[in-house]
Amino acid sequence: MTVSGAISRFIYADDSGYLDKGWIVFGWLELSASDWDRVLAHWLAFRKKLVADYSVPVVQEIHTTHVVYGRSKDSISTNPPERIRAGNREWKAALGREVLVRCLQAIRDCPDIEVGVAYFRTNKRGREISEDRELAYTRLVAMWDQQLRHQDDYGIVGMDGDGTDPIYYKAHRALDDLFNRRVIEDPMFHSSQRSQWTQMADVIAWSGFTHLWKHDSNEFAWNWYDDYLRPKNPMSDPIDLSTLP
Repeated sequence: MTVSGAISRFIYADDSGYLDKGWIVFGWLELSASDWDRVLAHWLAFRKKLVADYSVPVVQEIHTTHVVYGRSKDSISTNPPERIRAGNREWKAALGREVLVRCLQAIRDCPDIEVGVAYFRTNKRGREISEDRELAYTRLVAMWDQQLRHQDDYGIVGMDGDGTDPIYYKAHRALDDLFNRRVIEDPMFHSSQRSQWTQMADVIAWSGFTHLWKHDSNEFAWNWYDDYLRPKNPMSDPIDLSTLP
């Protein structure tokens, strides 16, 4: 049972997009604090399956942009399956894409989480785009805060990063006064190398971005959002942050 005044929701978020093309994208998963242990147990059980099926260690970071294109110097697997390596010059990418689909299936099959994707399109470039990144995240935090207020819940946000980007602090501190806001505190920053939560958020954010911007190089992932994430998103479609106040 949710206790009024207690932290009852966790939101884990990450950013994606392509700033050179004006795409600012955020993806997140949300869960009840009371389900935190159950969700983590579900994900760790899945990670153990990756060990059994692909020899991908539980502690191995799954960073989507590295894995999906096979960019990592070393394989994410300690012993990649021969069926993937045999005669395949691009086996690291093939392995990564297969693993990422399994990640998306695990997110889809977890009954205790919801996901979301939000985006902002801008004509700004270079240093000026930081202004719209801040605007986009500020609107996103305000939306979370409003939803929590409507549910009579309190929540806290965890993000990938080292906490050096000031836009995230500014967005949280731009909320209503302390007696009205429902997103409490500044965001908690986690290293994606160590946090399973931010790795999940990274997969969601990238898949959402690929759904929005269907570039030819990512055709293999155009349907990932529809196939795996849309059923977990209460709003169904990604949110256009330019339409929010």
